[in-house]
Amino acid sequence: MKNLKSLISRSLISAPIGVTIGLIFALIFCQVNNLPQFTPSIENFVSLFANPVQATFVSMIIWALMGAIYGGSTVIFEQERWSITRQTFSHFLITYILVTPLSILAGMPFNLTIFLGYTLNYCVVYFIIWLATMFFSRRMVEQLNEKIPK
Repeated sequence: MKNLKSLISRSLISAPIGVTIGLIFALIFCQVNNLPQFTPSIENFVSLFANPVQATFVSMIIWALMGAIYGGSTVIFEQERWSITRQTFSHFLITYILVTPLSILAGMPFNLTIFLGYTLNYCVVYFIIWLATMFFSRRMVEQLNEKIPK
């Protein structure tokens, strides 16, 4: 029950963070591509809707779900009986499997080349974040150990 409460609260807290990140990336995309007006995704996605406002609304729902998935899935790291390897691999699989269809819904074109590129990018970014987190955690443990009287 405790894990379920934690999963729900983390998901609810992370959903607006997902929306914020999605909006920031969409704004950067518009700026980099020198678009005259805001668009939440690529043209093929936006053209599925009656107007850009509807496309933005659907995009925000997708971004909220992505945020909820990333936030909620962190409860995996509270499984004390699991090794850090099992926790990390489980978290990676769950987020990859749940976020990938949302990425496709959000307008990512679906063909083998793009899918393989997406998968490679996902793995590289996940590894970099994991590496940074492990480095930060190791430093925290070292600092705590230094404070323990000997």
